[in-house]
Amino acid sequence: MALGVALHCSPNRSLKARFLPRRALWICAVAVCDDDVALPPRPLSFALALFRSRSRSRPALIGFFGRAHDLDPMRRESIHAASDRYSILLAKFFLLPVPLLRRYSCALELTLAHHVVDRAPNCEDILMSFVAAVDGVELVLVEGKGVRDWGNPRNRPCRRQRGSCGCGWWWRQRQEHVRRRRQQRRLRAKEEGGGGGRRRRRTRKWRGGRREEEEGGGGRREEKMM
Repeated sequence: MALGVALHCSPNRSLKARFLPRRALWICAVAVCDDDVALPPRPLSFALALFRSRSRSRPALIGFFGRAHDLDPMRRESIHAASDRYSILLAKFFLLPVPLLRRYSCALELTLAHHVVDRAPNCEDILMSFVAAVDGVELVLVEGKGVRDWGNPRNRPCRRQRGSCGCGWWWRQRQEHVRRRRQQRRLRAKEEGGGGGRRRRRTRKWRGGRREEEEGGGGRREEKMM
């Protein structure tokens, strides 16, 4: 079977366009790659085999370039953490399942996050890593001999600043989500305690050398301290 090549000229210059679910993508895996990345055939073959084996149990996002982001509790800003671990995979090269493209591009709850990606440069892979983690897609970093990024070193200051765009916004969203969940649990506990049957409540008070125990079922019992 002959393999065809289709060229899509997108009218939108947004970096989100690289993750659009094209109709021509009838395969199960998609490779997203920058034009300044050198990728020898052997590491690429290993990444494809790894993607095939991992996809049998759970979907996976395969990449050759990882980065660790963390949150500075003092400055409340995103920082680059140690290089011996990773929290996101960079879009210099991705191997990802097609359903993840649809989730990234078509989910209505990500509309606000897409606006953040449009305002800040080079944050589309940060959002993709978050979406993959939320959907249970495993992030797998592959080390390959000969893989090299020929990107311009003059872009490094801009790349250091990009962590404060997407990661900071997502961390704030997560904190807001946790706060709302806590409020819902408190309201639910209050409603369960206020209605229905009578719940047994016990409080303890210390007065002088005596301990008083009050029970919700009525009556008071006093015990002397030994």
